[in-house]
Formats: sequence, C-alpha cells, structure tokens
Amino acid sequence: MSSFFEFIYGWFQSFFGLDLSMYLSNEELWLGIGCLMIGISLFVVLLYYKILDLPALSKIWCWALFLVGNFIVNLFVGWAWVWTERDYFVSGDDEVGTQMLDITQGNLWGFGASSAILSLFFFLIFTIIFKWWSKNCKTSPF
Repeated sequence: MSSFFEFIYGWFQSFFGLDLSMYLSNEELWLGIGCLMIGISLFVVLLYYKILDLPALSKIWCWALFLVGNFIVNLFVGWAWVWTERDYFVSGDDEVGTQMLDITQGNLWGFGASSAILSLFFFLIFTIIFKWWSKNCKTSPF
C-alpha cells in the first residue's frame, strides 16, 4: 500500500523534489500521509452527504465550499506532516557520515500542494460513491 501512495505522489515529485521523496521513502512515511489524506477527504464527503445533508446545502456552490475546504485542510496537513520531520532531514549513517538534504520550505509547501491536489481527486471519487445515499444533496454537484 505504501508503494501505491509513493506512486501517486510521484506524479507531483517536481513540486516537492527528489530529496524529500527519497526521505519519505527511506522513513516509510508514505502510508501514513496517504491514509490521512484519504481519510480527511472521506470525512469531508461524509460530512456533506450524510452528517449535515441539509436541503439548503444542495447547491453546487455549497459542494464547492466543501471541496475547497478539503483542499485547504489537506494542504496544511501535508505541509505540517513533513514540517514536523524537518529536524531529521539528513542522509547517510554514522560510518559514512551525514549530510543535510536539500529540502526547503518551498519543498514542504509543494508537498502540501501535492497532497491537496490528490485530495481533490479522492473527494470526487467519494462524491460519486456517496452522493446516492444522501436524501437532500444527491443532485449536487451533478
């Protein structure tokens, strides 16, 4: 499963760089990051279609607000996940020595953006799956 997330995040590797990608692979962090991104997207879709499910929310602009909210939450969660690892951005071992990886704030925000973009894809998939179980919002967005 970890290799699945490494593959789909790899589509956006130019956003966050090879060093960060290698670090996440070496530390085996892809699974946690990917599951969290999917979990947030699933929660937001269930919030819209099952928990709230109000007639007033059955407009496309309300659905778009939830989509944007999902994007923003995943942007900051993706950034924060790798930001908490910033003290460990070294490669090598004690025998060879260590060197700092070239990971900047731009790489961290690029990773957050990658996570946010992928969350839009999963939000759309979950929308197609769960919208039919809604009583009031099943016609939103299409």
